[in-house]
Amino acid sequence: MGPRTVLVAVDGVDRGVGDHGLLAYGVPDALRGDLRVGSLVWVPIRRSYARGVVVEADSGDATGPYAVREVLGVVRPPLTLDARRVAVGLWLALETITSPFAAIEPFLPPGYGKDAVASYRLTASSVESRALTPTQRAVVTALRDGQVHTLPDLQRLTGRKLTSVLGDLLQAGTIEALPAQPTDDGSSPTDRYVSLAIDDERVGAAASQLRSERQRSLLEEIARRTADLAEGDDPFLPVAPILKDGGWPLTVLRSLEAARLVDLVERPRLPAAWSESRVRDQPPPLTAEQQGVWAEVEAALVAHDPVPRLLRGVTGSGKTEIYLRGVEWCLRNGRGAIILVPEITLATQVVRRFRSRFPGKVAVLHSSLPAGERLASWRGLAEGRISVVVGARSALFAPLPDVGLIVLDEEHESAYKQDSDPRYHARALAEEIGQRYGAVVLLGSATPSIETT
Repeated sequence: MGPRTVLVAVDGVDRGVGDHGLLAYGVPDALRGDLRVGSLVWVPIRRSYARGVVVEADSGDATGPYAVREVLGVVRPPLTLDARRVAVGLWLALETITSPFAAIEPFLPPGYGKDAVASYRLTASSVESRALTPTQRAVVTALRDGQVHTLPDLQRLTGRKLTSVLGDLLQAGTIEALPAQPTDDGSSPTDRYVSLAIDDERVGAAASQLRSERQRSLLEEIARRTADLAEGDDPFLPVAPILKDGGWPLTVLRSLEAARLVDLVERPRLPAAWSESRVRDQPPPLTAEQQGVWAEVEAALVAHDPVPRLLRGVTGSGKTEIYLRGVEWCLRNGRGAIILVPEITLATQVVRRFRSRFPGKVAVLHSSLPAGERLASWRGLAEGRISVVVGARSALFAPLPDVGLIVLDEEHESAYKQDSDPRYHARALAEEIGQRYGAVVLLGSATPSIETT
């Protein structure tokens, strides 16, 4: 049936309001089946609206000594955060004395829901006899009979700028603001991907039944490239390089899809830096000392043991190879990995090593990336197409479906401290995420901080 009431972390509401910054709302019948912990919603706040994240859902009746306002709707396109990330956000709010929404917001896609355009309607309690200015009355007239208009609509209908008029009407309770429900207009660039729709063993027999030589050769090429994938690789291959290398037209691939031999999908285009060769560097043999360290780390990965471990060694001692082996284990077992470096601009060698070992599987995240690239990266990680993140402290908020390993390289560096809300230390946040996900936390340094030792 779904929850009747929800507790929401609301944008702009600080910890001194409500239940430590959380507000209760009723759930209209139309939304009963859509809301759960982690849902991003629009809620009324004063005479306007705001984004919020559901942090608790209750199936009980919304009864009590006070009236409970209802959730307005779900932010479009719908998004639900992992409940474990919501729990981490609430922990972060408590630890940093930050509003719950401000602590949860870093887990959201960049700019998600911020570009919604307000629209306005008359409130149920609006009274026409109130003293109104001519401009205010023109706005009320435009909103009669249940009409809902945006600011540009009202400016066009009244012929006025309405700079302060709407604010006065909102304050008086004559009108209320509603969020628009933006939808994905499909304008984001996409790429085609293909995967086999039949088992490898059936490819030969299926190819022999095809009348066209081009169909046979294309099916065999897709099968060959699929066979070259490493265990845990995304089975969907980018279409463009396959067609270009063999000179096949898209119609041939479409015919294989019609025959149900392959599956074609459209995916948001990934940043160009991710479109790398699948040829990977081979891992070097471990030294005796590295073998001992790796045996301990591997045992922790198998046990999902989140107790932080210190890898102490000078530059060139082999710490990075242990990180790489840990990432490889995670990919082989369907888990993700977060590799933190103090300054991403000074870590080009680290990024190069991870991308060479795991081509096409590593995203680099930091606050200086263009908004479009950050959003594309967020989507690729959330969909599980990319499972490894290298970045500065903000990479801890990456939407990996299942985190198995978190590394803080040079963990003693002061750059791991966030100096704006929410004010956190990456080590403490990594340890909390590790506890929630059963992820191994490795702290690497030649000169560990006092807190670590």
